[in-house]
Amino acid sequence: MEKELEQSRDATKALSAIAERAAELETELPRLQYDSISDMRAAEEMMAEAAKLRKLLLEIESKSSDMEEWVKEKLSLQEALKKSEEREKSLELFVVRLKEEAGVSENVVRGLNQKVDTVNGGVNGNGVIARDGKRVKGLNVQWPVCGGSWFYCCYNYCCDLVLLLVDP
Repeated sequence: MEKELEQSRDATKALSAIAERAAELETELPRLQYDSISDMRAAEEMMAEAAKLRKLLLEIESKSSDMEEWVKEKLSLQEALKKSEEREKSLELFVVRLKEEAGVSENVVRGLNQKVDTVNGGVNGNGVIARDGKRVKGLNVQWPVCGGSWFYCCYNYCCDLVLLLVDP
């Protein structure tokens, strides 16, 4: 009997330990449920935030490709501007050279007009050279021939060079 009594006491102790543990677990269960619910909400919020970040990342990648296009376009425009500025400088040098040539042409025309004035001096009897507009009456000036065409250059007061080509 003593053995049975001792087994019964051991069983009672084990049962008491199990009951205590069950009571502890029952009090711990609501806390774990609350923690679990909180963790699930946090996980859902993190998943929603991750989805937003993925969407933002896609938008940024799309915008970065647009930005790459803009950078390429900017570089292209800068290159075109550089070429245009070089062309402008080249044209400015060309205009300067043409003005110099026009000055030389003016000197040639002035010299020819002086020769014409010398040849036609005193045409009207008063010692005044008779002119009709820009042409001198009574003299037909022969201009130099170049490449089968008669040509002459006039440089007007607006700094524009006018080349007039006349067929013979």
